[in-house]
Amino acid sequence: MAYRVAIFFLPAASLVLAACASNAPAPEIAVGQCQAPEVREVVERFGERLKRVSLLAPEPMVRQGIRENYEPLVTPELLRRWLDHPTRAPGRRVSSPWPARIHIDSVESAGAGSCVIKGGVIYLTSVELTHGGAAARQPVALRVREKNERWRISSYSGGNILPSPQPSP
Repeated sequence: MAYRVAIFFLPAASLVLAACASNAPAPEIAVGQCQAPEVREVVERFGERLKRVSLLAPEPMVRQGIRENYEPLVTPELLRRWLDHPTRAPGRRVSSPWPARIHIDSVESAGAGSCVIKGGVIYLTSVELTHGGAAARQPVALRVREKNERWRISSYSGGNILPSPQPSP
């Protein structure tokens, strides 16, 4: 008798478990991960270091600046790409205006352990440093991945630098 009951309930239990597994809330977990403070912190720390990497310097110094400033914040693959092609790396291209920070506009899940951050690099001159505001803004998109419980930037793309609108007198 117990044998017949087991034969009847085993397939039914398998179907219920399969249905539960297929409805697992994995996307919500990934979305929640992207709201973790560490995701924003890695992007903000990266943004603060952009001004330290002078792309006007001789190539060996540019590579050294990329390694010293970006290595703790980016994946080894992205670091390698920038070291192989330093002119493609983000950083300070002119003396003024300079990149001061990244303003984050949105953070979205891009699958488990990966987030896409959109925002803008804010550029300053001595005028904005004294009086506030921004001289220019460059739209950027970054992908941040979690590996070994650390968030790192795995891709970075920036658009054209756009002058900030000046307030009317």
